[in-house]
Amino acid sequence: MPDISSVELVEDYVFEDLSDSSFDKQDQREVLDDIDELEEHLVQWGRDITDCTTILNNTTQTIYRRRQGNFRIFFVRDGDILYCIGVGLRKRTYQRDIGKFQRRASAQLDEC
Repeated sequence: MPDISSVELVEDYVFEDLSDSSFDKQDQREVLDDIDELEEHLVQWGRDITDCTTILNNTTQTIYRRRQGNFRIFFVRDGDILYCIGVGLRKRTYQRDIGKFQRRASAQLDEC
């Protein structure tokens, strides 16, 4: 049985990030495809989450980051569900942005 049963988008956050002018239509498709690919790795193949993501340091919540090409995709986990809480670009997502993802993680976990 896989450790993660599903990967879900927090659509308000993800689509807010993807609507930024930095993401063209192709970028948007690639990000969403990569999230689907991550779900396949975790759910169908049973890969360990730490093989596919890294855990961010110095955060109040456990936030997972996936680096895929120019994209940075952020997740928070509640039980066996992994929630995508945001997306950024490699050269435009900095340490100072982590606070935004921490707030989103807290809000998502409060909702669960």
